[in-house]
Amino acid sequence: MIEDTEIHNEMRHVILAVAQLAQKSSDRTGALPAFDSEVSEVDPTRAEITSQLLAARDFAFQPGSPRAANFDAADLQDIICYVEALPPINNAGEPVKADMLKQVRLAADARAHILHLECPGSAGDFEDFGGALTVGMIAAIGQVSERSVRNAVSRGELKPTGGAGDEPYYRPEDAYKWLTSRRAFVPWPSPDQRRRQLHQDLLQTRSRREFARIVAQLTDELEESSVPRHFEDVRKGAFGADVDTLGRAADYLEAPDPAALIGHAVTLALREQTS
Repeated sequence: MIEDTEIHNEMRHVILAVAQLAQKSSDRTGALPAFDSEVSEVDPTRAEITSQLLAARDFAFQPGSPRAANFDAADLQDIICYVEALPPINNAGEPVKADMLKQVRLAADARAHILHLECPGSAGDFEDFGGALTVGMIAAIGQVSERSVRNAVSRGELKPTGGAGDEPYYRPEDAYKWLTSRRAFVPWPSPDQRRRQLHQDLLQTRSRREFARIVAQLTDELEESSVPRHFEDVRKGAFGADVDTLGRAADYLEAPDPAALIGHAVTLALREQTS
């Protein structure tokens, strides 16, 4: 899977390349710094698009993670527009390093188009996707080479249903069936799996704010029912070390280990209230 450091490293080059090309277009003197000399000084974590790329990576390859759950169609559109608009070369005429970013863009796009098959009726704003996939998209989300996909086509495991120019397209249903037979492909978790993962994530939180964010996601997974007293404090991360309130919240969230949840929440509250 594509690591955070790989995305950060490519973003350093991309940010600098875009900045220098923009400067070059308005600087007739040509007095620009060399490309490689400034890469270490660029902080990609300060760019919002970097956070979106990391969320897109999780959406494609770690669908059970909190960032994946918060990734939406608007984020995907931002990723597509950004990656497609990247310059092919920098101001020194060298290729801009963006292979990992392109893989993330293709894989997230692929996930968006098969999500309605993985969780019918619960795909959110990706419910209306489901358009055709390309070889690049299938390879990216399956974490295989494009050659592997083309070999599958040659064997009749995948059949194109049209295309544009030399680029064949494949139905999401056919692509998904083939992907589920690939070892590296990570399917979207079922609602039960996702709920279990969220409860595990809840016990790993390091602040009341983070705790509240996962509580909000768990609440979205529950059937509508009466909300317990003071639960809004829990959902906003404003709860204290009140065992009764946290106990009612644990019951409402259907925590598999209520004592562990209460104990962790009390620890977070006491730590922040006494700091």
